[in-house]
Amino acid sequence: MKQMDQIIDFSKCKRAHAVYGGSDRKFGVVYNGSTYMLKFSDHHAKRSDVSTSYVNNVISEYISSHIANSVGLSTHETFLGFYYDELVVGCKDFRSGPSCNIIEFSEYLRARYSSKEMSRILRLDQIYESLQDPNNDIPVFLQRQAIDRYWDTFVIDALVGNFDRHSGNWGFLFQDNTLSLAPVYDFGSSLFPNLSDLGMEEMMNSNYEMIRRCLVFPSSSIALTREKIGKAGYYDLLSSNYDENCTAAVLRMFPKIDLDIIFQIIEDTPLISNIRKQFYKQILELRFELVLSRAYYRCLTRDFDGNAQQRLELGETVSDLELNRIVSGRNSAASIFKKNEETMKKFFAINSMESLHEGNCQNNNDGFWSIVSNQTELLKEYGFRSSIMPDIVRLIPQDSKQAFCKPDVFDLSL
Repeated sequence: MKQMDQIIDFSKCKRAHAVYGGSDRKFGVVYNGSTYMLKFSDHHAKRSDVSTSYVNNVISEYISSHIANSVGLSTHETFLGFYYDELVVGCKDFRSGPSCNIIEFSEYLRARYSSKEMSRILRLDQIYESLQDPNNDIPVFLQRQAIDRYWDTFVIDALVGNFDRHSGNWGFLFQDNTLSLAPVYDFGSSLFPNLSDLGMEEMMNSNYEMIRRCLVFPSSSIALTREKIGKAGYYDLLSSNYDENCTAAVLRMFPKIDLDIIFQIIEDTPLISNIRKQFYKQILELRFELVLSRAYYRCLTRDFDGNAQQRLELGETVSDLELNRIVSGRNSAASIFKKNEETMKKFFAINSMESLHEGNCQNNNDGFWSIVSNQTELLKEYGFRSSIMPDIVRLIPQDSKQAFCKPDVFDLSL
């Protein structure tokens, strides 16, 4: 499908009798026999405004929904289009008919907590207590599915930098007296929706600012406890084992992320400038490395980040000193990382994965595992995109840490 073929003209569509919540402008239309919710840009941007910050929430919804879908999350279908002269994103209504209703998680939250106990920043304990409340109608098996879905979505929100996964934009579907999980929706607050092309260009010229936009802002949308009301940092929560369900989601979701597929999604997105495409690719690759890759290898090795744990306990964010350490450290570690990658590629040019597993290699097996161990430490500390390590990790069955020749390198005893 060509880029321009993806743009739909919703101008002449009949209005649908559908009601949607939220503060931004949206309404339903009927297109090709299906109902679509049209979401408008924050400032109702015209066609000539596509290079400004006004339309980013529309573009963010479209791109991030496709990214989430690419890793296997059930998401709403999205299409870019115009409603007369205004740019919109059309979100296909996933309710199967008038008898199907969406029940936002906020409904369960309000049933358990008073208005004084709730805020827009969702507390982690409130998520579990509301889902597992014995007085609600959520079956136990669906509670488990909802917890897994929440954390799976959290990992992808961490990748795209979604700062607004509040209690009103995830939930359940109710039809024929049966509850089920709703598809994942509402990514409008991802991919830095307030940045103009000029702002993106300026940020790409600063390693410090790019790394800061990975480790400091945006943060997640949850607080940990009543006492700690600030939002928890994405990396800190993902890498610290503060919540074992979160750790399990990191191990489950990270291997599904394919940056080449994501880059193609961005490249195929119509209307946006080359500067915007370049920024999206750079920031997503950097967030993949600094937030997700570092967290993944810490979860995989059970070597959780003590500094991240401390920041969560104290309600702090990554300091300027730590940011500068990572900036300089990545610069010096990059050459070592690249050399390790090249050495491992040469190793696999004459050895198969099976021979490595069995210890029947043509060159120094112990030396190879020393390189793997060193590479793992670099990934945990600075985060890079490795082309070899995922293949090595696949040697390990999830139920047996003995699968590695050197079991002290990784410990999978989750």
